[in-house]
Amino acid sequence: MPFEKYRQIYVGMSEAQVLLMAGNPDRETVVALYNTFERVWYYIPEKGRHDPWITIIRFNAAGKVMNIEREKP
Repeated sequence: MPFEKYRQIYVGMSEAQVLLMAGNPDRETVVALYNTFERVWYYIPEKGRHDPWITIIRFNAAGKVMNIEREKP
């Protein structure tokens, strides 16, 4: 995900808003917690891209962004 798009994502956005802005995630997981769950979307860069950061977006059970982070593999 380009940094320009990453900067536009904020806590409280809905899954639909993120989909419109960033497109489908490259990978998605669901993490079961005590009596709820969270959905985690991963945007993984293509090989050879000059922006090698992995973007990780966590959504709560209501489908709202809880956390956004970038990691360099």
